[in-house]
Parts: sequence; C-alpha cells; structure tokens
Amino acid sequence: MPPLVFWDTLTKGILAKVRQHDAPERIWLNIDQANTLLQSPDTDTLHGIRDAALIALMLSTGLRESEVRALDVPDVSHEMSDGLPALHVPEKPGCTERLIPYGDMLGARDLAYDWLDAAGITKGPLFRGIYKGGKGLRPGRISLRAIGMILASYPIDTDEGPLKVTSLILRRTYARLLYRAGVRVAAIQQYLGLGSSDTALDYIGLTNDDIPPSLCSF
Repeated sequence: MPPLVFWDTLTKGILAKVRQHDAPERIWLNIDQANTLLQSPDTDTLHGIRDAALIALMLSTGLRESEVRALDVPDVSHEMSDGLPALHVPEKPGCTERLIPYGDMLGARDLAYDWLDAAGITKGPLFRGIYKGGKGLRPGRISLRAIGMILASYPIDTDEGPLKVTSLILRRTYARLLYRAGVRVAAIQQYLGLGSSDTALDYIGLTNDDIPPSLCSF
C-alpha cells in the first residue's frame, strides 16, 4: 500500500517528542513514523484491511475514538460546501458534529471503501469487530476498547523504545501537520471539534506568542 502522505510539503525534520508537566501523551509522530504506522497493518487479511482504514481515517481527520466508533457507512462520503470530499462526524454521544475535509489524504476514504468491500458492509456501522480467525463480523459497532487495542497493536519505534500509539497522539499529529501545512489555527480547531483555541494550540504544541498573524484566524 503506498504511503498516504502530504507531509513531504510540511517538514523534513523530526517532530520532537515533547513532554510537559509529566503528560506522556504530549507526543507527535514524525513523517516517517506516521507513514510506517499507515503501512503496518497486513492488508492481505480482513483484520488488516479494517485496521488500515481505521488508522488512516483517524490520522487524516483527527477523530476521537468515540467519533470513529460512531461512524456509519454514509459518513465517509460527504462534501464540503465547495464540493471537496469530506468526512462527516455524526451528532452522537462523545462526538462533535462537523465536516472534515480529506484534502490530500483522500486515500484514507479509499481505504474505508476497501474495508467496506472486503467486509461486505453496505449500511449501518462503518467499523465492526471481527470474530477470531477472521471468520465473519461481530454484530454492532466496534467497541472503544477494541479501537484502543488496535492502535496499541502497531507500536512505533522511537529512540526511547517502542511507543504504543493512542488516539490522542494521532489527534496531536494531525493538528501539528495541518499547522505546518499552513492551515489556520481556527480551522484546525474546527476540524478537531474543539471548543477552545487554547486547546488547539496545545495540540499543535504552541502558544499564542508562537503563531504568526497570518495563521491566527480564517
């Protein structure tokens, strides 16, 4: 599977592993780590096809675990007001309803389509559990616990040893990469479904004093 990247236009440097106030998830993946994660699942298996789609959607849209769990089949095929392809986050518990443009990461939607085709899903929940041995789908939505386990099952090598990936790490990476691509902070806040610009800045790893005027608003 080719890497789903637009990061070569962002930075060739390493996005530092930052820890503040002993908060272990103030971590961002660098370009190579993100691409390695995207290519880690074995897409010759049903489990791997699902995991690749789930990871790609979370990394390319910054979804919370509760939001990726809430997705239904039609949610991957929406459009922004200008007609650009977008993901729809539904209005459900643990979700902030919004549209998130795929941008140059449209391949994430294609992976979701691959999962739907491989699993024979035409309606209802997008992501579902799979019985042991890959023999059929479990009824209903995938659980939050299962999503966490899927992410943790593809650790990333770092100088300090293997790093278990979490949804928060993916959300922070998404925010950081958008900012480095020149996306305005207000837009990043909107795409992440955050109620505070301060939280968006924290995800990016900056303060108000670090932001050039051109990126402060829409």
